[in-house]
Amino acid sequence: MSEMIRIELPLRPAVVARWSACAQKGMAIPCRIGESLADILTKQLGMDAQYLETVVRTVFHNSSPVDSLDTIMVADGDMIALAGAMPGLVGIAMGRNSPVGGFRSDISNHSMDVVDAGKGRITIKAFNVVVPELVRLALGHGVFVEAELALELLQDAVGSTDDKGPGVLERIGQMRGEVLLGVDWQQT
Repeated sequence: MSEMIRIELPLRPAVVARWSACAQKGMAIPCRIGESLADILTKQLGMDAQYLETVVRTVFHNSSPVDSLDTIMVADGDMIALAGAMPGLVGIAMGRNSPVGGFRSDISNHSMDVVDAGKGRITIKAFNVVVPELVRLALGHGVFVEAELALELLQDAVGSTDDKGPGVLERIGQMRGEVLLGVDWQQT
């Protein structure tokens, strides 16, 4: 696995917003696989359990809706999508533990498959109200991103909070392909 490049960034809405499109397309993160989706989100990524329960109402694992985050064992290469409550009947049916979830029972993921534990990577997508929180947590944890895209997204944000920032940007600018980038958020 790549060595992580860490950079300090101000925790401001404009900085987080620059990464929103990445969150919607999917952010690849390193993680310990073979653990439950709940554990990956709360223990590894650092998402607050109360936030996960009350705000993240729609969860997909490999394109299938999920009710119980504790029963889904995450494997290398899995795709996770997170969102707040979705509108309409379909949105209600796709939500976790929905009273009309029976409409989607054929496509729901109830997996308790055993997955070998180890190091891996998963891709997490976020939509609607979950985007800013995923950006903050995923970048704090570390994400795999193309060096050119990382440089583009970091250019305007690096400045007064990190005297090493310009050096980090220069280092990223010399890299090709994918880098593992982590952010140390600075309160402003």
